[in-house]
Amino acid sequence: MALKSIFMLTLLVLAVLVLQAPAQVYDAAGNLMIRTGGIDDPPGTKLKEFKPPSRQSGLTAMGDQLYSMARPNIYELDTTTGAYKMTIPLTGMPSGAYPFGLGWDIKRNSFVIGETGIMGIMLADMSGKVTTFHGTSPDRNVGAAYDQHRDGYWLCSWNSNTLKLYDARNLPTVLKSIDLRAVGCTRSAGVGYSPVNDVVYTHSRDSKKGYVFNPTTGTLLYSYPLVYRGTNCGQGAAWFDRWQCPVVSDYENTNITYTDAGYPRVDAANRVPFGKTLTINWKAGRSPSKFYKAGASLTERVAGITFLTRYFPMALDDLFFLSIQVPAIFQNFEGTLDTGGTALGAVNVPNSSALIGFTFSIAWVTVDAAAPFGIEAISGPWQVGVTK
Repeated sequence: MALKSIFMLTLLVLAVLVLQAPAQVYDAAGNLMIRTGGIDDPPGTKLKEFKPPSRQSGLTAMGDQLYSMARPNIYELDTTTGAYKMTIPLTGMPSGAYPFGLGWDIKRNSFVIGETGIMGIMLADMSGKVTTFHGTSPDRNVGAAYDQHRDGYWLCSWNSNTLKLYDARNLPTVLKSIDLRAVGCTRSAGVGYSPVNDVVYTHSRDSKKGYVFNPTTGTLLYSYPLVYRGTNCGQGAAWFDRWQCPVVSDYENTNITYTDAGYPRVDAANRVPFGKTLTINWKAGRSPSKFYKAGASLTERVAGITFLTRYFPMALDDLFFLSIQVPAIFQNFEGTLDTGGTALGAVNVPNSSALIGFTFSIAWVTVDAAAPFGIEAISGPWQVGVTK
């Protein structure tokens, strides 16, 4: 029998045995978990921080991997220690080019690089060889991100205070332009894009705030304070899918921080022993008192449920339907957030060694009848492995 079938059969059989379990959430030691309420991780909260060896002027995320720009090289970063795991030297740049800002085009397998010296945009392959250059005068581009829904590149210009979407199929054609000065965002120097919630992010070195925009209308959705220090900080930016949050480089102090943007986020361990309970904190600082709905899946980052330019990053597999039907195993996978935008959930992993080595992912949404499709915001996929 296939491993997946064993996994599903084990869950189904054991689910029947525990369907009458009390609908309360317990930790791994069997202690009842009680939510005390209060504001928890409001937008702007520092979630994680590490220090690379030098200043970074560009960031991009590829899944859980984080790459940075620190002229004249691109680096893969160890997001725990800050060390450089891999160095990619940039080669073949035009004379006078000054790379600044970094994105990753998943369709063309290319780095997207903002450029301030001769005012342009560059593409480089995974070896660091520059394959494409297009001028964008008068814009000096200091941030870059790839928008997979529109097949375009978001670049911010520090001198014109604009955020522009360039057509990746017909560079340097501009598809959209957002006036950042109009919302108080000046000296922007980093861009991130979320394909899950379809938002584009940048920040201001002057106001020390993060700004989240609707990429279709160019409307500012909200802004919030950032935690970096100094007068020239916040240069690089990326968007981390798992936490649905921006990653920002603090240029003067060389720190890199993951900062809560208030979108739904799974706060849980990434490992759980079989027979034990995975305790989950559902957190969405911008969604107090909202109804939520969660699901689990054996496969993540699959557009199983698409909402126009947004998607719920789960596959519609057997585990997904089990997770919305068996509350004894998947506890509090729906409910109402407290006034701080939080709630508790749990996965009671069945007591079977056959589950060792399996991984599953969890994601959830907040619900608002006034939002498109009734979905206010979507979390990234949080992956969990079952251990001994």
